[in-house]
Amino acid sequence: MSALRARQVELADFSRFTLIMAMDRANLAALQRLCPSSLHARVKLYGDMHDDFSGQDVPDPYYGGPAGFERVLDMAEAISPRLLEFLRAQTTDG
Repeated sequence: MSALRARQVELADFSRFTLIMAMDRANLAALQRLCPSSLHARVKLYGDMHDDFSGQDVPDPYYGGPAGFERVLDMAEAISPRLLEFLRAQTTDG
C-alpha cells in the first residue's frame, strides 16, 4: 500500500471507474458537478449503501475526539458489507 497516493478526481475517472464514492454531501455535489450527466449513476454517497445511514455524511473523526473515530468505525463496519454486496451484484449482473 505504500505506493498508493491520494489525488483529485479527474474527468476521465468517471469513464474509467464504475463507482465513485463520496463520504459527504459536499464532495458528492462537487463530484456531480464534474461528472458528465450520462455517468451520474456512477457517483454515490457512501452512507446510501446502508438504509440506516442513507443521506448521511461520514463525519470527519478528527473533530469528534476518540468518540468521533468510534462513530466512523461503526459506520464503516455497518456500511462496508452492504457496499461489497452491491459490488458483487454489479459483477454478476454485468
